[in-house]
Amino acid sequence: MPCHTHPVKMGLIRRLHSDGIDVLSLLCLFEGLFDAGNKLLDAKVFDRAIDTFERARNLIPWPTVVYLLGMAYLYSGNHEVADTLRTEAQEQFERRITILFDALPASTSNRDPLIKMIAERLDARDSSWATLLRR
Repeated sequence: MPCHTHPVKMGLIRRLHSDGIDVLSLLCLFEGLFDAGNKLLDAKVFDRAIDTFERARNLIPWPTVVYLLGMAYLYSGNHEVADTLRTEAQEQFERRITILFDALPASTSNRDPLIKMIAERLDARDSSWATLLRR
């Protein structure tokens, strides 16, 4: 029986396709929010930058987003929250791969190589911030 007519194989193919679409959608949404938050931070629109970075953090609590969220709080005058977020970002930096394991469903096909690829992509974008987080 061909794959396209076998219900079990079709279900698996749909799930694999759906998982891939979900992961790519999550990553695209995260990156869009990350970029928007950076632009708002540069424009000194701190309340909206905080909201945008919070939304990105809710998707993937990547250390750089947490750090930039702290910077937005710092620039808006909330030093206590900024210090807490800076510490959180530094603590998360060393375990950032486990953050992705927590964010992606276990049912995701090729999960390990996908997580490695996403981590490398996020780390490459974050290279300028990584130095600050390693301190």
